[in-house]
Amino acid sequence: MYGKCDAIDDAYVLFANMHHHDHHSWNFILTIRAHNPGWDLNLNLLDQFKIEGTLVNKHVLSTMITYCANKGDLLMGKRIHSCLIDTEYEILEGIGSALISLYGKCDTLKDAFSVFRRILEKNVVSWSSIITCCTLHNYGEDAIQLWCRMQLEAVLPNRATFLGIFDACANETALRRGKQLHCCLPDDLLDVESKVLNCLIHMYGKCDDMENALKVFEQLQEPSVVSWTAIMAGYSQHGHNKQAFEIFDEMQRHGVMPNKVSYVCILDAINGQHELEKGKQIHACIKHRGIEFDLVVGTALINMYGKCGSPGDALEIYNMMPNKNDISRNAMLTAYSRNNCGKEAFELFSLMLQKGESVNNITYINMLSVCAYEGALIEGKWMHDQVVRNNYCKDLVVGNSLLHMYSKCGQLNAAINIFERIPNRSVVTWSSMIPAFAYNRHSQEILPMLHRMKREGVHPNEVTFKAILSACSHSGLVDVAHSCLKAMGEIFGLKAGVEHYGCVIDLFARAGRVEEVEKMISSMPIQPSLLSWVMLLSACSKEADLQRGEWVANQILEMYPDCYMAYVILSNMYVSSGRDSDADMLLSRIKDKGLMQECSYIEVGGIVKEFSCNINSYLQEEEVYAELQRLERLAAVHHAFEVPTHAGQVLVPRQVMGLIRQVDCGKDTVCSHTERLAMAFGFLNVEYKDSLFIAKATQTCHECHAFFKSISRICNREIIISECGSLHHMLDGACSCAK
Repeated sequence: MYGKCDAIDDAYVLFANMHHHDHHSWNFILTIRAHNPGWDLNLNLLDQFKIEGTLVNKHVLSTMITYCANKGDLLMGKRIHSCLIDTEYEILEGIGSALISLYGKCDTLKDAFSVFRRILEKNVVSWSSIITCCTLHNYGEDAIQLWCRMQLEAVLPNRATFLGIFDACANETALRRGKQLHCCLPDDLLDVESKVLNCLIHMYGKCDDMENALKVFEQLQEPSVVSWTAIMAGYSQHGHNKQAFEIFDEMQRHGVMPNKVSYVCILDAINGQHELEKGKQIHACIKHRGIEFDLVVGTALINMYGKCGSPGDALEIYNMMPNKNDISRNAMLTAYSRNNCGKEAFELFSLMLQKGESVNNITYINMLSVCAYEGALIEGKWMHDQVVRNNYCKDLVVGNSLLHMYSKCGQLNAAINIFERIPNRSVVTWSSMIPAFAYNRHSQEILPMLHRMKREGVHPNEVTFKAILSACSHSGLVDVAHSCLKAMGEIFGLKAGVEHYGCVIDLFARAGRVEEVEKMISSMPIQPSLLSWVMLLSACSKEADLQRGEWVANQILEMYPDCYMAYVILSNMYVSSGRDSDADMLLSRIKDKGLMQECSYIEVGGIVKEFSCNINSYLQEEEVYAELQRLERLAAVHHAFEVPTHAGQVLVPRQVMGLIRQVDCGKDTVCSHTERLAMAFGFLNVEYKDSLFIAKATQTCHECHAFFKSISRICNREIIISECGSLHHMLDGACSCAK
């Protein structure tokens, strides 16, 4: 009576005052405790139950264990289990399945298997429980093996079994096995169980088989938000962002309101600065729904803004989230790391330590990446010490991050030491170690390391060679890069792509080996990219080979009539050789085609200034031009801006070099190299002690690159150019790219 009236304390007092308990009284008190949402079955009661040895109804015990599983109360669950050891209850299937579920939810898979083995008569419930348990902990292969054993013992699967095994196939990306199991699915489940069909969509999506995922989706008469989200997630997880957005829009046209998971999936499909506006639109929808600061959604927003190059927006979300966890804090660190905000990352990390917030392997991976970019060796060593103290040394990704940090900081021996201590080196480990030799001028070790990699059973892939060739390009190792490109196909049987050829072409071009660039482009087994042609044209410009340059420019403009860079480089060559009329003709063609779109940006006092080709409305226009002319005169006087030709001659460019030319009226000015104007503006408005940071969407030409290096030496000023996703730190006449 007290139990039915929710008078739990009164029931317990009455129970405690009874001199003797039979199985009825035990069943009553345990059932009352188990069905009370705030139950707190104390250990004394369990000990008393064990001492008295009274038989309790198996359904009551199963209910108690299930409640422990749902609450994640492993200690109480184990105490209940201890009361059942060596009794007939322990080997009963119903109680055994409840115990398996308890141990599975509480991350003790070993205990779950121990209970499973002791069950004498295993039925579909116990088999499904242990399969689900394996899937929950990403032991997909074990779950599939259990399924096979279950079939051998002629146990027919039910809905729970299929849900568990389809999830296992999704985790293992075991597409073939998943298709076989799909064929075994009973028709009644296909017709009425949308949960099973959703699980199938999830499996096909994880395995990137969107054709079959869509076929299953079409079987649903009224797809729920879970179904729409599953198909959208399949697209976004594999980079099919356009299709993910189409599904997102289609879902809303069908009147299905996105839920939190839907928004997380679509935010994951937004990647890159060009999609920032789209991300802000989704953010506005989330804000309207009032879930902006939900822990999961807020973390997804932080990730999205980080990927779109807007760490400031990410920080705004992070600061306003009422609750934060390890994942959200690491998301903010990742946003800083991805956008090279080293100072801000260190500040957040220090704040985390001051507040006593937990840090994990992901935290250290992010901070080591920051140390690598900043060249912060002292901080990197401190991070290494913390990794050792917190026992993350065996984590493969942490080891790879340590290796990368030391190699980027010029500590090759330390990087080798880390490499040799990593027990199970992956292809990523090798792809980090081998380029380290190129970055640190030990190119003779690259090919031997590639052969050692193969001997140890790790086959290099296209990404490995891309990393090696990129490192060679960064370090100017022309012949080594050429040898690696040959080895890629001849020794390792890999097909070189446009990016691989591009690295070698860039090296040849910068080395002035124009004929070899031309030969490589003409003999490539794949269609050369526009960038390859432009690099050949740049090489012609550097070597003052006007005849070949005109031919290359004509080839480019025939294939790509609107290639702005081809006009710019050829115009530079005309100016250098004194053919001003031809340069003017090209300028007219550029203006007629409306191609004068290049812009450069510089931030001054928190405001970003844009410099485009049409500059008549610029603030401080006259001062900017005067400052630029002053800097160009400095470069010419100090003979710093000199371009050696292949024949060993030296050309000192004229003051108007680079198409910074003023026509007679003095106002209608054309400037294709807008980064120079941004630099001049910076010299006028940024304090001497501060670096100049200039952003540019297109690649800086060789002449401007040399010009900026010269100015950094003459004026003792650090100049940082961000172009095409890479950074050039210039100081004292040297650049971080070693060009």
